Amino acid sequence: MREVLKMIIFDISLLVTSKQVVMIDQYNYHCPYCKAQLNNENNEVEFLIRRKNKDKVKLFLLPTPYTYGYRTIPVVNFNKNEEVDFNCKSCLKSLISSLFPNYVQIHLKITDKVFLDVFFSSVYGVHKTYVGLEDFMDTYGKEMSDE
Repeated sequence: MREVLKMIIFDISLLVTSKQVVMIDQYNYHCPYCKAQLNNENNEVEFLIRRKNKDKVKLFLLPTPYTYGYRTIPVVNFNKNEEVDFNCKSCLKSLISSLFPNYVQIHLKITDKVFLDVFFSSVYGVHKTYVGLEDFMDTYGKEMSDE
């Protein structure tokens, strides 16, 4: 069972919690199902995505939270507000949150026993990222699950 951290402030390089201060110099993301690391050898976060038109594409995101650069193989142009299904590159399960269907949910590894939930929009052009469930719920509340 993973330890639960109450998050007060999250900064790109510094996580301040009610218990400790942890410097983050490496962002290691994992699948919430199979626990496979999603970072590749270039430290990009790698996903397999499925578009509504059934195209399957490899998508690579920058690892730092709140940055929105990406690349794809093959190169694709997304439509504004296009919803994309993100899948784990290892187990192929959909990473769309069951609680918040417009968001992808993955885990950010802080220590061997501490993981934070990371939510980011699955809609192209919507630049929203939340680190920790408390961050997400404070902003949107439980009614987000109804969208």
